[in-house]
Amino acid sequence: PAAMILHREALETSRRVLGDDHPNTLNTMGNLAITLNKTGDPQGALLLLEGVLTKRRALLGNNHFHTLVSISNLSSMLQEVGEFEAAMVLNDEALERSRTQLGEEHPQTLTVLGNKGVMLKEMGKGRVALPYLEQARDLSRVVRGDDHPETLGLIHNVGALQRSLGQFSAAEKSLQEALAGFTVVFGEGHLNTLGTLGELGSLHRDLGRHAEAVAAFREVLEMSRRFQGDGHPDTLQYIGMLGTALKETGELEESKSYLMEALEGSRALLGVNHPETLIVLGMYGATLLSLGENDEAQVCLRQALDGLRDELGAEHPDTLIVAGNLGYLLWAVGQCEEAMLVQKDTLEKRRALLGNEHPLTLVGLNNMGMLLRSIGSQDEALAHLQEALAGAQKTYGGLHPKTLACIKAVAFQLQASGRLEESEQYYREALEGSRTALGGNSLDTLRNILDVGIVLVRSGKYEDALGFYREYTDLGSQLLGESADEVLEAKSVVGLLLKVLGIQDEAKTVIEEVVAAYESKHGATHELTLGAVDSLASVLLKRSELAEALELLLPAYNSSIENHGPENTTTQMLRNRLLTCLKALHASDPTGGFDKQALEILGEDLFQEGQ
Repeated sequence: PAAMILHREALETSRRVLGDDHPNTLNTMGNLAITLNKTGDPQGALLLLEGVLTKRRALLGNNHFHTLVSISNLSSMLQEVGEFEAAMVLNDEALERSRTQLGEEHPQTLTVLGNKGVMLKEMGKGRVALPYLEQARDLSRVVRGDDHPETLGLIHNVGALQRSLGQFSAAEKSLQEALAGFTVVFGEGHLNTLGTLGELGSLHRDLGRHAEAVAAFREVLEMSRRFQGDGHPDTLQYIGMLGTALKETGELEESKSYLMEALEGSRALLGVNHPETLIVLGMYGATLLSLGENDEAQVCLRQALDGLRDELGAEHPDTLIVAGNLGYLLWAVGQCEEAMLVQKDTLEKRRALLGNEHPLTLVGLNNMGMLLRSIGSQDEALAHLQEALAGAQKTYGGLHPKTLACIKAVAFQLQASGRLEESEQYYREALEGSRTALGGNSLDTLRNILDVGIVLVRSGKYEDALGFYREYTDLGSQLLGESADEVLEAKSVVGLLLKVLGIQDEAKTVIEEVVAAYESKHGATHELTLGAVDSLASVLLKRSELAEALELLLPAYNSSIENHGPENTTTQMLRNRLLTCLKALHASDPTGGFDKQALEILGEDLFQEGQ
């Protein structure tokens, strides 16, 4: 606000003393436009920049250096407010005129060339953008030198784009070079250094290195707090990035805390209606959704959406992100009719504004596919998910994590439709892609191993499934720990598969280990422990060890009734297993009184017709 007051006063003075058309007046108008944009008035900034360009065209001509700068500045502002088509027209004009008037290697030409690459990236045309950024980087190395700030900025932009395209090795090399250069030129606390460190954090996240990602975001936040202060806009941005990373790793309460800090700081610094504040509000709402706090999440998302529509317009990419999250929330809480309206409108706007293969459009296609599946439109759901996959393969390539996620979405839809053979092929493709792109020890690879195992079980391919479940438990023990619930659940499935395949001794040993692990971790009365007891009893029954099974089932059933109630799923499962055991005992020894036990404990008469 203080800077804005000074710029306004300077502009009024320049207009009064020098006139509206004086170069100093036009420069002051440009400075005021920058300030307006930073303080949340992009439309006001846009009007000023349009005025500056109009006057410079008239006074200096289209090919004057200052006119070329104004064309580039207006193009960048149009890009920022989401008017990509108009922005690209001006950028192309600036690039052509700069090449003709200033030469291919002039710094202004290199700036416009780099801006074209960034703009294409924002439009979702990353593969088209990369050659422009690489050319600008290479020319800048020659003209300015490897360590020039502008060259380092282009190296950073190339690395960021390589990351988004899934070229992770090249991205890491570029970003490490940029980080080293920025650290030497500016120091470790400079905003460019911190920005590159944050980009490396995002690279770790993409590669499934979640601990490294959170560590990088913590480091960049700590340095930003130290060098720039808690209330600096960049610090608030890094707080939000850390909050988002924590959300993705499941640390939801800590994520919520950081995003609330970012939100409160942005409200104090920029105001409640500033676009950056509203974007953080949308991120906070998304975390609340993950926490199951749906009512508050809906309030936040609707408020953010209404505000962004007013400030940036209904078709701005940031507005559409919040709209998509609101549509997902509405679907999650069962408001499918409104969810369909929101998602359909959002998808149509993304198609029109960004194109069919933009990352946001692909997210919208996936969301629409999930929504259509939930209302029973299976064929239409599959069509949307397959379109998203085709777009991801073009935009990111076949091995990018987002492409692999689209492959899994198609696989899940095929599985839900009963097309298990096709589903298995897609799940296997996702697994092999994950092994290649992310390595054999990543969490994504671990989850993909389990997905293949699940579809093999459902297809009745138990021997093949056993191999994948064994692999999952071995790798899961390394990555998650031997006592992780997910690992123990998979280990229990290993035992049951061994039972089905007739490998009874190992089946019994494996599930006994699972029962002991659950009991040690959660206690004897926990549902997971009781579920494992039921699995062990099923193995004992298969081995005809009926007395041992009964000795195990009776206390487990009574405990489940006492702690979880008679209608609980685990209680009912134990009840059915106990009834099966008593029937088998009665059949082997009709005089043993097992029919009376069944009647007393379960209320079941083993002699009833049909029993």
